[in-house]
Amino acid sequence: MPDVRNSIQKYNCSSVDQFLVQVAGEISKMPNDEQGTVLLWRGQGDIARKLEPGLQWRWKGNPTGLKAAESAMFDEFKRAAPYLLPSAILNDWDRLSLAQHYGLPTRMLDWTLNHLVALWFALSRPLDADAAVWAFRPRTANIAVESTLLISPFTIAQTTVFRPTAHSPRVAMQAGWHTVHKYDPTHGLRALDELKTHAPSLALFRIPQEDRAAMLTQLEKFGITVSTVFGDLSNLCNDIAGRHQP
Repeated sequence: MPDVRNSIQKYNCSSVDQFLVQVAGEISKMPNDEQGTVLLWRGQGDIARKLEPGLQWRWKGNPTGLKAAESAMFDEFKRAAPYLLPSAILNDWDRLSLAQHYGLPTRMLDWTLNHLVALWFALSRPLDADAAVWAFRPRTANIAVESTLLISPFTIAQTTVFRPTAHSPRVAMQAGWHTVHKYDPTHGLRALDELKTHAPSLALFRIPQEDRAAMLTQLEKFGITVSTVFGDLSNLCNDIAGRHQP
């Protein structure tokens, strides 16, 4: 399989200031005729990790098992979760999004409209690896519209970009979007950075391992912390405690 990453626009950044300059350049690019005006961002702690959903990562090499597990988990979620839901959910796309945000492995991959939130996710866990922030300007034809929601997310013919309703504080705080990945009986859920069709819509920002800690400290000075990203009381308390250690 050809390495699609070789054809993706790449940046290297060692400080938040440098990252912001490079982001500004990416934002200023005019979309091509097929691309929409939406520009999404995703942070990953290990640059080697593909742009694939958690469900694919868990069931890699077993697409048949993946399909069966996905169906069983979602059916159980729909039966067991209604009394716990933070808001009324009207369609399976938002149900799947809510399950994703509370930890259920799904065919969704999380994105945000906020590049600084994406950078925080890339840096938030100390890993012995270069980190990555991805930019994605999807094609208009791949973005879900109201009529798309009448189709099951489990039968889509192409990977689809979906903006959920603000069904939970976390989605609202993180300006969350998703890519909803098409199922392939041979490969399972394909990663965006494996498919040539998405390469022109992607850009990759590399953060060297040795710069991760300093950039996270810089980012916190911009007000991007665990409490502002997650917006709940437990993370607020953890944030305060982390800044007042003996």
